[in-house]
Amino acid sequence: MRLEKNYILLFFLLSTILPGGCRLLTGDDSVPESVVQPDYLNAFIITSPKRASFWKPGDRLEIKWITSGSVEKVDIQLYRKTTLIKDLKDNLNNDGSFIWYIPNDINHSLHYHIKIINHRNPDEYELSDRFVIKD
Repeated sequence: MRLEKNYILLFFLLSTILPGGCRLLTGDDSVPESVVQPDYLNAFIITSPKRASFWKPGDRLEIKWITSGSVEKVDIQLYRKTTLIKDLKDNLNNDGSFIWYIPNDINHSLHYHIKIINHRNPDEYELSDRFVIKD
């Protein structure tokens, strides 16, 4: 019975506090001055490789992305965690796709990323979600 009362109390607190958010908890009922905007809008959305997808050495991986804005050329890099492993392609026409044949001698890892970079403005880039290369 006591456990039931605790659940009822927890449900009541959550249903009362959560809709009001942190402002209700801190007593701050002021309206925010502005919404925080990022320094830049992402120039790319990487659609392949997908998060947690598995690839094997020797596979043909189609790297795909969508571009917002007018980016003519891109550079593509392979990262493992935060370490640059290889430049896959430089100064590539931005057609939203690149085929990469995964080398047979690549190290296996759960932490690979693809980085797509605006060739003319390296501050405009996007990292893919992590993907796996393993036999």
